[in-house]
Amino acid sequence: MEFAAEDCGLEHLRTYWYDGARDARPTAEQIAIANLNGVKLRLGRLTQSGQKGVDSRIVRDLIILSVERAISTAYLLGGDEDLREGVSEAQERGVQVVLIGVEPLNEQNISRTLAMESDKVVTLNSEFVRPHLALVESVATEMAEGEGSITPAPDSPAKPDVEDVGRSFGASWYESASPETVDQLKRDSPRIPYEIDRALLAQGRAALGSNIQDDDRKQLRRGFWQAIDSLASTS
Repeated sequence: MEFAAEDCGLEHLRTYWYDGARDARPTAEQIAIANLNGVKLRLGRLTQSGQKGVDSRIVRDLIILSVERAISTAYLLGGDEDLREGVSEAQERGVQVVLIGVEPLNEQNISRTLAMESDKVVTLNSEFVRPHLALVESVATEMAEGEGSITPAPDSPAKPDVEDVGRSFGASWYESASPETVDQLKRDSPRIPYEIDRALLAQGRAALGSNIQDDDRKQLRRGFWQAIDSLASTS
């Protein structure tokens, strides 16, 4: 927070912390992080093949915060190519996106195309991060020494549920929107305003792949309205 505030000279809105959890149930450590002032915990799923849905949550938050004009500069600590869609969408709405990397900065820990898409890349040196990290024996080394076997990850991850992507986007949008904006949206139903629909489809491309079909669009919009109707009925 101090680093970002000094770099851009702007007030800190909040910090989003992304992680994975089994069945999306936070651990004690994640709950402690969520209770920190100014921190919002965002959880994806933790499976045998790794984290799922974390990158799409980052992309979604970048898009929604830029659509709602809640931010003017975003600091993104990450290096996956999958984040590029969110960076591009935020930039088109006037948001400056600064990518944060950790030395040594190379293609093993940061995507070249993501770095090119960002407005600026800053690097945290080893002195900055060393107090927070520790070197431990890797699981792979233990397995190699005969304590078990490693099951390879599947070549192709399962396609996420399209309506679920739409519902997830709708829930995040609802959380950030004012009651007046929600009322106007419901009055215009089933039409989705262009800016929101564009962000919804961008989220779909990030989660499902660059090419989404007409049926995917219908399911994304159906899931979006399901989330809006469900949340509005309980508020």
